[in-house]
Amino acid sequence: MTLILDRVILLNVADALLKKQAHSGGEINQKNI
Repeated sequence: MTLILDRVILLNVADALLKKQAHSGGEINQKNI
């Protein structure tokens, strides 16, 4: 259970970070992925 929860949390955090980076600059964050 904890592994699944950790993965969901990481996905949510990554999604939030991607949305923040999308506001700053779109092309730069694609290279970081």
